[in-house]
Amino acid sequence: MGDRSAESSSTVTLSDGRRLGYAQYGDPVGHPVFFFHGTQSSRLEHHPDDSIALARGVRIIAVDRPGHGLSDFQPDRHLLDWPEDVTALADALGIERFAVMGMSGGGPFALACASAIPGRLTTATIIAGMAPLADPTVFGNLTRQLKSTMWLARRAPRLVSAMLSMQRRQALTDPHKAVAPVIAQMSPNDRAIMARPEIAPIMPAMYAEAYRTSARGPAWDLTILTRPWGFALSEVSMPIILWQGEDDRNVPVAWGRYLEANLPHCTTHFIPDEGHLLIFDHFDEILAEAVG
Repeated sequence: MGDRSAESSSTVTLSDGRRLGYAQYGDPVGHPVFFFHGTQSSRLEHHPDDSIALARGVRIIAVDRPGHGLSDFQPDRHLLDWPEDVTALADALGIERFAVMGMSGGGPFALACASAIPGRLTTATIIAGMAPLADPTVFGNLTRQLKSTMWLARRAPRLVSAMLSMQRRQALTDPHKAVAPVIAQMSPNDRAIMARPEIAPIMPAMYAEAYRTSARGPAWDLTILTRPWGFALSEVSMPIILWQGEDDRNVPVAWGRYLEANLPHCTTHFIPDEGHLLIFDHFDEILAEAVG
């Protein structure tokens, strides 16, 4: 969508004075879907083909979490603080009911909304979403390197913030080089997707935007994801839609199976040979189910 991502970006001021940034894609008068980006990402995480959302009559509202992109940092925030920000943004936009959709590290934030504000939601969709890392069985599925990072995020968030500050410098000066190691570790199908000319610029842009003001937001995101979420999956009463690639090298398929087993009402789509980026080839199907 090129420059439209910048043109459609805006902020709202919340009751505590913080700004919350967002961008809108698709049909401006369509069914609202609030999209929650992954870790070290931003509102610029989107599908490049706007015609898909337009054809489905979907208004996508991609929101920067605190400390990312245009959103101000929120000290000591918890996962369940997020639904309050989302409802404040929905109210500011004059939206009563809406769908939520979380990608990767954004999945837990969608589940927090499903737990805290089910009456405001039409559907909740998780795409390659993270499971609760406070559960040792989930934490055990991480690679050795990620275990070290997440252990520090849980116990020493300031140290992780200092580590990510070094990544921030590269993200702002050479974002393509900064994301290259992430892409290299992805599945073959994901690497092929990232090589497409219409998709290749998205990850560097969303990564650099995550670090627009500092590394504190992305670092605290990791801390939130490693600590108890504040609600049990068994308490999520509304139906959840789950999409997961079976060849996902970023979010283990075992995490998808964990969510399926622990959410009381979960419709699942496990896609063979697809990786972490299945959203790009299955966006129409995902939107169709999300808006009914």
